[in-house]
Amino acid sequence: MASILQKTVILSLAMLVTACSTSQQSKREALGDESYLNTAKLREIIISPGMTLPLPYSDYRIPNVETHGELGKAVDIRPPDQLIPAIKGIRAQSEGNSGIILFDFSLQYDLPTLIKQSLEVNKQAISARPDSNTFITDWIEWKRGDETVSYKARYEISIKDTGYQPAISVRLGDIRHETDATVMDKVQIHRYTIAMINSLINGMEFVLEQHDKKQQRTSTNTLLVTSSTDEAGLPILIVRGAYRQVWQRLPEALAKIGMTVGDANQSHGTMSLKYRSLSSAALDSLGVNDPALDKSDYSLQVGDLDNRTSLQFRSKAGQPLSENANKALQALMQAAFK
Repeated sequence: MASILQKTVILSLAMLVTACSTSQQSKREALGDESYLNTAKLREIIISPGMTLPLPYSDYRIPNVETHGELGKAVDIRPPDQLIPAIKGIRAQSEGNSGIILFDFSLQYDLPTLIKQSLEVNKQAISARPDSNTFITDWIEWKRGDETVSYKARYEISIKDTGYQPAISVRLGDIRHETDATVMDKVQIHRYTIAMINSLINGMEFVLEQHDKKQQRTSTNTLLVTSSTDEAGLPILIVRGAYRQVWQRLPEALAKIGMTVGDANQSHGTMSLKYRSLSSAALDSLGVNDPALDKSDYSLQVGDLDNRTSLQFRSKAGQPLSENANKALQALMQAAFK
């Protein structure tokens, strides 16, 4: 019995290891029957003497085309990698071996320092700085489970003046695989250009978050909250603070007024909330009156207004709260941000 159990465990582990070892590679290889590769080429129909064929239509004519490129499992079926602008207020574009990161807000951070620290977060070394606004990276190794070989590349990262807001340009200068051969495949060049842009954005997101947290620890200022309306005349709250600073402080502030945060997306500025009301003692400690909100689910839309931040609370059905409810929340949020 013990022997059977031991063999069963070993077989299960072997199957698990096999599945794990092929799961990544299967992302790039087409699965299924490849007998279609042995299909005979089309031939012109041979007409017997004296036979008349119906009038042909060019719409149904199949052209005889010579194909070039990979076939079968050698075909890379992976979709193109996507740019992920993880920081709210930025846009990213790429084409070929270059891309650009655009800021739609006034960045309160020294941009060359931000790039340098972002590369350090990702453990990506700098080999040269031709000028104060340009960085040349050392070889950066990219190891992916869905690649048959590993790749390494070098990049030029520079700050560009667009006339409105600064932008960061990323250009892939050279890419090679593990045999040290230069890669000429345009798909791979674009793939690893996008990989660097996303890596840089993620590094900047981490650096900016740490900067915001440090500012919060050293700042004793109370965020001022006022009641207002948006362009459509719907009630909102305006917080006198930058978006990232307010976002970092929101979960703690909301918890003080009886709201717990569920799903949250900083890039989209959305939060799902549950309100379970406050006790009389909690209301007295905040120095506010009962807002008389229903115990229910709510959502919060957070907007970036440069040096201010908008908050719009919405009901479970997605409707903005009434003006009276918004004013009651203004008093609560003001107390919570102290």
